[in-house]
Amino acid sequence: MIQTQIVDPMLDPSQDLSDDVQLVQVRLPTRIRNALALHGFRTIGDVRLASDKTLLSLPDLGRTSVAHLRAGFGLDSKP
Repeated sequence: MIQTQIVDPMLDPSQDLSDDVQLVQVRLPTRIRNALALHGFRTIGDVRLASDKTLLSLPDLGRTSVAHLRAGFGLDSKP
């Protein structure tokens, strides 16, 4: 019998990912991904350029979600 391996196409959040990587390609909690997509964030670069204030203004994103994004993409908080 031949075993097949299921490969997860999603990328883990990492500071090594380039700014042009689409957020739909990154393993993020569904709530965070949906909130970002609903408000026009499409790439890692969009998130990296946004201030904490901007991200916190989005419904369904709180301090924990913003900290998760910043840590996952290798960035410090931005005022």
